[in-house]
Amino acid sequence: MKNTKTLTVILATVLLVLCAGVTRAKITDYKPFGPLRVRTQHPLYLQLLSLPMESPQTLNRDQFELTIETVFSNVFEFDNVATTTMDIDMEVWRTALTATYGINDQMDVQIEVPFMTTVGGFSDSFIEGYHNLFGLPYSGRGFVAENRHSFLVTHRGRRLVNYPRTDFDLSDIRARVKYLLSDHWAWPFKLALAGYIKCPVGKTEQGLGSGQFDLGFSLLAQKSIRRFHFVSHAGYVLLGKHAYLDAILGHGFFSFGQSIRFDILDGLSAVVQLTGNTAAFNNVDTRDLEEIILDLNVGFTGSFTLNHTVFDEFFYQWSFSEDVMSSGPSVDFSVLFMAGVRY
Repeated sequence: MKNTKTLTVILATVLLVLCAGVTRAKITDYKPFGPLRVRTQHPLYLQLLSLPMESPQTLNRDQFELTIETVFSNVFEFDNVATTTMDIDMEVWRTALTATYGINDQMDVQIEVPFMTTVGGFSDSFIEGYHNLFGLPYSGRGFVAENRHSFLVTHRGRRLVNYPRTDFDLSDIRARVKYLLSDHWAWPFKLALAGYIKCPVGKTEQGLGSGQFDLGFSLLAQKSIRRFHFVSHAGYVLLGKHAYLDAILGHGFFSFGQSIRFDILDGLSAVVQLTGNTAAFNNVDTRDLEEIILDLNVGFTGSFTLNHTVFDEFFYQWSFSEDVMSSGPSVDFSVLFMAGVRY
């Protein structure tokens, strides 16, 4: 825990030093691209609705936004002595196509269609070297072989799931509507309310969905002070029953996040972000499920205008995520790449 906190401080300090070095760079356009559109990549939580960090700003009337994002994560959760045992060891590759449409200047709607690939832990040796470099805990990695795939959960001696590998298979679809509240009042910050629904289209027997609808809502707030942009998020997810994990799944969980973005240049920003949620599982005695999720995200985001094309703007994000706590369901690390266009 202490070493993880040290790494967190180091990463944040490096980013702040970078930002301090460009404070004299020219900035003429403060666009609200960001925060980082990350979510937890734990494979059990990927079957549930997630409330991602996003700006409260909505699209203009009749404006479209199309994005593709891909997230690679290394996952290892091993506990064979608790009442609820887990042997989850894999690489997760989640790719999502997202379309957003502006109904009017205060409301837009969005649909996300994700695809999942789970394979053996081919990056295990890299993770071991990474943990050695920063003195991070192994969390039981030495007890199992490298480069394997396992997705087994038992509870009170009964096997709940033993999912197979997946190969770019469709997962549950998420739809969202967002309304910009602050446009009606002369507030010194932006505030929006968003509602979400997860539709069960993924195959539950392959771990691609829960088999039920989930509902959620969130409040999104943003305050900009020249180069700095602060985005806060708080929300709640109401969970439906799970086809296989209902014995350990709770009724819902709270979601939260805080993002700080610094404009380095026109079209380029650095972002430090903390995201998480309370535990979605109960009736368990393993710390890998009963603890909160808390991830540190560090990355870059930017955009530039497209001339002489049907598209108005291209934008992108890149980020690296590390679990802040040495225990709990946060994955070891995740890397996000996202690109999109608006027109």
